[in-house]
Parts: sequence; structure tokens; C-alpha cells
Amino acid sequence: MIRYKGILMYDGTNYNGFQSQLNGPSIQDEVERVLSKICNQPIKIIASGRTDAKVHAYGHVFHFDVDKHYTIYKFKYAINGLLPKDIQLRDLEEVDELFHARYCVASKRYDYLIKTGNYDVFWRNYSFYEKYPLDLNLMEQASKVFIGEHDFTSFNASPLELFPDQRRFIESIKITKENDIIRISFVGEGFLRYMVRMLTACLIQVGKKKLTIDELKEIMAKKDKKAMRYNVSAKGLYLMNVNYFKMIYDGDSFIIRQKVAKDDYTLNDKWIIASRKDNRAIGYIDKDVHWLIEDKIYIDEWHKKAKFVIEEKIAS
Repeated sequence: MIRYKGILMYDGTNYNGFQSQLNGPSIQDEVERVLSKICNQPIKIIASGRTDAKVHAYGHVFHFDVDKHYTIYKFKYAINGLLPKDIQLRDLEEVDELFHARYCVASKRYDYLIKTGNYDVFWRNYSFYEKYPLDLNLMEQASKVFIGEHDFTSFNASPLELFPDQRRFIESIKITKENDIIRISFVGEGFLRYMVRMLTACLIQVGKKKLTIDELKEIMAKKDKKAMRYNVSAKGLYLMNVNYFKMIYDGDSFIIRQKVAKDDYTLNDKWIIASRKDNRAIGYIDKDVHWLIEDKIYIDEWHKKAKFVIEEKIAS
């Protein structure tokens, strides 16, 4: 089987989100329909994540497996020729079997666009309109509350029964303004449902001076789904890009991958040993194949399977 990695851009206005569903058209359905037709076999894609209805993307990554080799240029041309004009394939490449569009994600960047000034009918499907002036300095100060690893239970709609651990790591939040468009860029390891939209809504309320930074901290500390009532529409949200780490071992209980922003190990020239369950760093391997595993339950697998694989791959 040959694995391909694709990067999509799409206008989400006419879709009920990325993931296949019964109550309306989805991006996934369109892509799988086209791939299945070209490859003459059923194709299922694995994406970096899902997006909600009306959300847009410049860099939504997916992968799929097929039992035939295709010339990249012709394959991409054929795919784009059959996709709707509001969905296009930006890039396509062959990758090795250890690449996984969902499990190898190092970080994602989401941008939220806010239209200020006079209402513009041509921005209505691509931004959130805010008629009141916003204090960007206050918003930048408030954004620092969210930087780092925090429990974001109060700032998302993912149920605790399904996602009991709602800690997430946000690497950066950048706020810029060009003419009358404010862009808020969020970079993090992953985001829960409505999380970026709810964080944006809070920053807007701070910018309007209807919510203080201390109140924002109190909402976070409550870890309560009912503590935050603000949200903004999906149409201003864009998945800009997804960054990946290289993985050289995928085992039963742990993986071995490149370092990501959240990892706190400080040595150079190393691979990170991370839990297979939650991608948490539990140790490292340096260039001389010295290794440290902090949890003894992983040592048996290391001795039985991983050590020789790693020595060979690092040496090469």
C-alpha cells in the first residue's frame, strides 16, 4: 500500500463541516467521492481533525492509502478537476507508513478574522462583524492568560464524559490589524470543540471593556461548562496549517518522535519517547542512543522491540 498526504483549502460556507455526517454535505464526503472514482476503489481519508459547519481552511491535512502508485502531478490535477470549485487540493505527496495525519500533529494554527468599521456585505461569510471599537492592547494582555498548558474546561463545548482531560497547550496567540480586519492567530497542540471561538469571544469582550482580565482568570479557574457564555460565529474561523513531527517508532505503549513545543527536555540531538495514549513525553534518546524512560511499564517493550529499530534508524 502507498500512503499519500494531501493538503486542502476550502470555503466552508456551503458545508456542514469537514467530517462525514448524515444531515448535510461535508468536505470529507466530497474528497472521498473523488478519490474513490479516480482510484476505482473505496477510499477513506484520515484527517488532522474536524472543523465545524461554515469553518474555512487553507491547510487541512489528510492521508489515505491506495494499492497503486500515481504520478503526483497527474494525480493532483485529476483530483482538482473533479472536486467542487470551493474545495481544492493545495499539495499532494507520498509519505512513509509512519506518517499519520491525526496522531503525528505537532501543532495547529487557527486564525479568526474580525471585521470592524463599516459593515461590508462581501465579508459576511468570512468574518465576524464587530461594530464597536476594540482595545487591542487590552486584548493582547488578556491573551497571555491562555498561553501555556491550562485546563480549558470553561472555554469549550466538548463534554467531559467524552474528554475528561481538557488540558491543552497553547504555544502562542498573535493579534494583528490590517485596515479594518483584526486577525487573531492561535497556535497550539490541539483545540477542543468551539475552543478557539470561545477564546476569541472572550478577547472581544475584554477589548470592549465588558470583561476584565481578572474575571477571565476566574472563569478559567472555575473549570465549569456554565462559567462562560460568550461565543462567536464559525464563519470567521480558518484552519491555516498543521505542523507535524517525524516519527521513527510506533509501538504498543509508546512512540518515538521529534521534539515539540510542549516537551520540557532541554538536551540537544535527541528523539522524544512519548506515551502512545496521549503523546506525553516520558523520556528521550540522544544521538549516541543513550536513553531515559521515566516510567518502568515501558521498559519491557523497549528491550523487546524498539531498541534495535531505533539504533538502526538513528544511525542511518
